[in-house]
Amino acid sequence: MNVPLSAELKPYIADFQVAWDQISIQPSNVGQYAVGVYPNLSLLSPAGNIAGAQELAQKAESDWAAALQKK
Repeated sequence: MNVPLSAELKPYIADFQVAWDQISIQPSNVGQYAVGVYPNLSLLSPAGNIAGAQELAQKAESDWAAALQKK
């Protein structure tokens, strides 16, 4: 970052690390419903094609199970 604010923050974030609970390590072959931020809320209606949270959770769980079986 090359903005004045970043110069001001630099002394405070020199050793910044993402917290362990913010890191998600996924299998490389995980499906579209489980990839990225979990759960991927952008897939829910009206932005996406999934009607509700329960359906999204089921699809994500299926993707995870399939990816872990293929390893």
